[in-house]
Amino acid sequence: PEEVKSQQVTDAIKELKEALASEEHPFGVAAPQFGRRIRVVAVGETQAQVDAVSARDRVMQEHASFGPLVLINPVVKPRPKSQEAFFFERSASVPGYDAVVGRSVEVDVEGLTERGERATFVARGWKARMFQHAVDMLDGVLFIDRMERRSFKRQTVTDELADDVPFGVRAPVAAAAKSRRTPAARPKKPRVGG
Repeated sequence: PEEVKSQQVTDAIKELKEALASEEHPFGVAAPQFGRRIRVVAVGETQAQVDAVSARDRVMQEHASFGPLVLINPVVKPRPKSQEAFFFERSASVPGYDAVVGRSVEVDVEGLTERGERATFVARGWKARMFQHAVDMLDGVLFIDRMERRSFKRQTVTDELADDVPFGVRAPVAAAAKSRRTPAARPKKPRVGG
């Protein structure tokens, strides 16, 4: 925890919080996005951001305001028997594009807070998605590395998804393996969440 109070870490936390407040990073931010070689993420969703999401998506994707939360050395693990949800993601690291990404609906999260205190909690819904997205970036994994390839598009394209691209909440992974390509309900116009 002494390292948590170092100038390098405090500067990174300040920069991440400012970037998150800019609302240019709807899925959170990670220190490597700003050239910092430390394992720190910041995620959060303001009430204004939640209100900007359609009522349907707010419920289906489980949006709720929280944060900003900063975690140092975060670890995110899918909860046993968690469903998988397929929704659009985007990143400032790949500007102008989005794609459908499958993520666990519930995850266990642990790490150190910006005060150096140990934090352990369960994240669900959009909050879980944001933590998975941000922690992936610490490992050099972008949403395009996990995307459903046929869903990749420019954000200005409003074509409907192909029938074989999964979208929505899916059964736990073991059950999903049996019916891997059963399509869920699709929106008329694909939306970028958050």
